[in-house]
Amino acid sequence: MATRGRRIRREFPPDTGFLRIEIQGEWAAHQISALLGDISRLYDIRRALDLPAMKLREPGVLVRYERIRPCDIQPPAAGLPGPALAVVRINDASPGRVDLAGVGKALEQVRLFLQYLIDLTIQCRWWRLEVEDLRQDVIARRIENAQRMIRLGDQARELDLSAEETRALLMEVDDRQQRILEAIGEGRVTGVRQLPRPEPPDQPAR
Repeated sequence: MATRGRRIRREFPPDTGFLRIEIQGEWAAHQISALLGDISRLYDIRRALDLPAMKLREPGVLVRYERIRPCDIQPPAAGLPGPALAVVRINDASPGRVDLAGVGKALEQVRLFLQYLIDLTIQCRWWRLEVEDLRQDVIARRIENAQRMIRLGDQARELDLSAEETRALLMEVDDRQQRILEAIGEGRVTGVRQLPRPEPPDQPAR
């Protein structure tokens, strides 16, 4: 007999974005956990970098509400704008998908970051270069992608990050994208795309 019950209606804030990561093949629990952890951390970095600056009493002095620090996977700091990254749905079939929800502005930057890695992998399969030349080119493109993700430059100074902290943050982003690149190269991550806002679920008949 089918179980009947009240279906939970999940509401999302108006500025929520939705993202689908397309997956294939077999996934171990630690692999899917690492993928979601890396994407969640990249999303939190973008949320922190998107915080508005506020003026102090001294004229012309700006600070951020939160400072983003290089760290391992951990719960996001309180005070970041919007909700933490949410898993809306996981379908682990082959092909399958992972649907995520979060602040639209930050999630769009994550989508662009992942799409670049997918495109880079496809280009690598087309290129006919010497292995060493290809490796160096991929490293350079990875660094460029990481720099775009955290928008290094004047913004690092606005965040009051030292050169060592900035370098550590860049290395963290690159380490995480390297793990994602491996999943893409192995064919376990095959695509990423923005999703439309889902319709509210229908209420079950009584």
